[in-house]
Amino acid sequence: MFSHVHIQNLRQYPGRVVTLKGWVVSAVPAGEGGMLLTVRDGTGQVRCIVSSRDIPPDQWDAARNLTPESSLAVTGKVLDGAAGQELKVTGIGLYQAAPPLVASPSPEAHWHLWARTPEGQALLRIRNAAGKDIRDYFDWNGYVQVEMAERTVARGFGPGAACRLDAAAPALGKVFSIAPVQRDSGGGPAAGWDVEARIAFAGIEDAMNVAEDFLSYLVHRLATEQADDLRTLGRNPVPLNFVKAPFPRPAHDDPPSPAAPERPVFLNRPPALPADALVRRDAQGRALSFDIFAPEGFGWIGAGAEYETGLETLSRQLRESGGPVPDWYLDLSRYGAAPRAGFAVSLDLFLRWFAGSR
Repeated sequence: MFSHVHIQNLRQYPGRVVTLKGWVVSAVPAGEGGMLLTVRDGTGQVRCIVSSRDIPPDQWDAARNLTPESSLAVTGKVLDGAAGQELKVTGIGLYQAAPPLVASPSPEAHWHLWARTPEGQALLRIRNAAGKDIRDYFDWNGYVQVEMAERTVARGFGPGAACRLDAAAPALGKVFSIAPVQRDSGGGPAAGWDVEARIAFAGIEDAMNVAEDFLSYLVHRLATEQADDLRTLGRNPVPLNFVKAPFPRPAHDDPPSPAAPERPVFLNRPPALPADALVRRDAQGRALSFDIFAPEGFGWIGAGAEYETGLETLSRQLRESGGPVPDWYLDLSRYGAAPRAGFAVSLDLFLRWFAGSR
């Protein structure tokens, strides 16, 4: 399939001559007429031993002037070194010489280049694993992934928050999505990505139980699979083993500090506000909703609720909110109305907490 070998597969070619293609991590002189190159290709890094005796003069001249992030093809014999496979170079082909890198004050300033660092690569691998693990969790638990056109611009629990999953839950029972979100009605770019679930014939306690099980699974699975990447980021994976059920579930009017425990906190049943137009309320006028706070002082990462399905009550709450009354959403209360609950977790905020970044 490829005309070259990927670094992660070098162990399959002991003593053979192969060609690698990638980018220079470092180029260090090693004695008279020698150089040590470190090359990466996205699957790993390898040390390449270069000698002026083994390659043509023009290639040696190019090797001596290599800079980090220069792209190249390297041909050589695979050897067993003290730290794994090495390559004794017999040929170098330069694709592009990179100018010296300029130090950036933050990852955001030059994210496109920062992503190539070990830390950037680690975060991208963790995010990739999270996407797979999220789908595995919901697949194994009988959920159907739903990707339908958004009905509205805003998200959350306000009158503009009616989303595709509310319509899909009565059709399929248990549904989820991983989708870009927009947290206001301004029509601007997406604010990030949410993992969202809806469950038919469920209440707020069911939603908290599922969110608790989902987060416990996701943290433990990622901490096991991506332990090396977490260490690259300076994050000790061991304390993440304490993120397990049960999570504290204090009422909104009597909360402990969300930053205190080592587990997430579900702060639930706040006083209902007009913005909670879609949320069911209890006899005391509290919204049957909850906010999810990550531990270690990180803060809010998601929310959930039990939704109002009574047609008259829902219509009244929507009118009182001052927002539009979407006919299609009211149809959910006209045709086979049943209890419905769900939750949403910000994937971006979750990963920032998980990876130990702020």
